[in-house]
Order: sequence, then C-alpha cells, then structure tokens
Amino acid sequence: MRHAALLAAAALIGFGAASAQAQPDYYLYVAGGATTDGDMAETPEGVDNDLDGRDNLALGSVLVADVDTDAKTVTNWRRAGNLLPDEHPDTGQYLHWGYLFNSVNYYNGRLYVGPATRFSASDHDTVSPTMIAWADVNPDGSLGEFQLSDPFPEPPSTQRIGGTAFLEVNGSAYVYILGGAQDEPGYTDRILYAPIDATTGEIGPWDTAGMTIPTTDWFNPAIGIDGTLVHFSGNQPDVPADDRSMRVDLITPEANGDLTGAWVSETYSTDYSRRWEQAVMTATDPVGDTFLYLIAGSGAPRDLVYYTKFEFGLTSVWENGTPLPEERGRPAGAAANDMIVMPGGSSTTGASAGVTTVFIGTVAEGGQVTWEESPEPMMQARSYAGAAMAPVEDAVSVPEWMLY
Repeated sequence: MRHAALLAAAALIGFGAASAQAQPDYYLYVAGGATTDGDMAETPEGVDNDLDGRDNLALGSVLVADVDTDAKTVTNWRRAGNLLPDEHPDTGQYLHWGYLFNSVNYYNGRLYVGPATRFSASDHDTVSPTMIAWADVNPDGSLGEFQLSDPFPEPPSTQRIGGTAFLEVNGSAYVYILGGAQDEPGYTDRILYAPIDATTGEIGPWDTAGMTIPTTDWFNPAIGIDGTLVHFSGNQPDVPADDRSMRVDLITPEANGDLTGAWVSETYSTDYSRRWEQAVMTATDPVGDTFLYLIAGSGAPRDLVYYTKFEFGLTSVWENGTPLPEERGRPAGAAANDMIVMPGGSSTTGASAGVTTVFIGTVAEGGQVTWEESPEPMMQARSYAGAAMAPVEDAVSVPEWMLY
C-alpha cells in the first residue's frame, strides 16, 4: 500500500501551521483524475509522485480547498491526506481512479469516490475500480482512511463511466449506478443500487434494480434530488445517429430502493444530437428556488451551460445559460447554496491537457449564472477528476496548510 507513514508525517506538518484564516462554510474536494505528463521521469509542476500516488497519468490523492459561499472564494488548496486505495481487495490488482466526472459525492459526513476507470496499461497489472471508496470528512477538511464497498456483481464484469447518484428514500439512503461501459463488447443499461448505513456510512450489498435505463449508455450523468432519481442521456453509442437525443429521465424509487415504475422522459434540448459527461449539480438562487445545471462536457461546444428550475415532470423550460469563460472537457463540478465551482478539467478532452483554473459561478434570481476565474488556481493541473462540496459542520479554525 502507498506510503502510509510518509503521508501521516506529512499531514502532521501540514496541519501544524499556525497562520489561521477566515472560517469557510464548505470544503471543495477534487478526487483522483489525471496529471498532465505520462513520463514518470518528468514530474509535472505541483505533483509529488509519492504524496499524489502517481502511476503514469493516474493520481490517487484528493485535493481540498476552503469555500466561502458568501464571498464566492475558493482558497487554501492542499492535499486532504489519505490516498485512495491502490489495491483491488480480491485480486490484488492495481487500481486507477480516473473518469470520475459524475462519481464523486458527499453524503452525511463522508466523501464517496467511484466507480472509476484506469487510464492506460502501465508496468502494473491495472484494473478499473468498479466499486466505491469512502472516507470520513474531518472538521478541518482532512479525510479519514478510505474504505471500499463490495465489487459490483457480475456479469457484466465491469460497470464504469456511467451515472452515480445518492438519494434518500423514505428516510433511508441509497446509492445508484446507472449504465456505463463493460469489459465485454458493448455497453450496459443495468442499474445497481445499495443501501448506505446511516451511522457508519458503509455501503451495503449491491442489488440489480427492476428497471434499466432507457437505453444502453455511458458518460451518462445522474443525480438524486428530493426523492427523485434523475438521469441524463450520454454518449449513446448503441443508438443510431438519427435517433439520438438530449434526454432527461426521472423516476421515483420504491420504499426499499428498487426501481419498478416507468421513467418519465423528455428531450431537454434539440440544439445538438447528443451531449455527454456533463457536470451535473443543483444550486439555489437568492430567493431559495432550486435549479438543475448541466455544464461543459463533450459534444461541441464544451463551454455550454443548461439550466432549469427543478420540478418533477420537468414541465419548465430549459435555458441556455452564460457559457463558461473557456471550454472544458472531462469536467469536475460542484455547487453549494448559490455558488457553482468548476475546478480543472481538460482544455481539450485529453488527459494530458489538464488545467489548474477554477471557474466560480454566482447564481442570480431565476437561475442565470455569472462566471469568473478564481485568482487562486488549483495547486496542480487535473483532468478526468470528480468534485464534491461538503459543509463545514463545526466551527473550527482552519490553518493555512503547507502544500505537503
């Protein structure tokens, strides 16, 4: 396993700095992903091969920053401590944590990461982690030791780069995995779901839902909102070109978490034949209305922003919002209150084109977003990562951590 003693010592150095700063109300996490250079002999700026768990392009660390949703600032980037697990619990194969655009989530005091996909073959026997890792979020923003869920049931042998959603159903929490790629030819329409222990955060046994997604798909994001599971069409590789659409699908799970009813589906836009790997999040405007956002991704243009006021049935109109300041592929994104943050991503769609920029969006009444670039970038370029916001639950004095 990766350098546990070294990380522990580094964490003590980082947390020991005395210079305090203003109290954040959220932490922003950016997990896994890729660095900008596959040559291990030339370490990219800001990357430490040991502390970031770097293997070829892959990164195993999690970055964290302080967020002030009133001032609209993202500051004090540092590593969150523990690395993501690097060894498959059953096979011992090496794990890469990439293609995490929709698979990093915060729920009930914990950060959940996965499923993920390896970037490429290397000198390790690498494998995609078709499971979910989770860790406690500490009051100072650091992360506890990561735990792993059971691997997904087979067949198919893998299920990755699909939608991941967390949803409370009648007071109980479930995680859903919707569609994705598999090692066998083609893609899957399977939906897996599992309960989440309210006390420990442990993900329980996986089960297959009674319903599938409307068609086999990958790069198809999902989100849970107010008891509703919301799924968006993605790359749609098995759908004939003239039948593809930019579609949103909604369903209400049963009390036991299963899906047995019919999807409510409609086209959210006809601007293009399809869009995929969008960043998906909700944010609230100044009067408290909830808006659903689809931002960046693939399928030109990659700076596109769609949004709508969320209502089950989606009778409201989807709007074209103000574009991002620059195009981003393989995006990570997260939101809290009336603030949206888009950290890093790729200036093209390639892993080696990762950037350090952080775009901050302010939500106005009615859902429109105004964008600006943060004066403080990420400490290292990352693409193919995922992001989530976690509320600061306790009043703590957050130190100006050293970049260990």
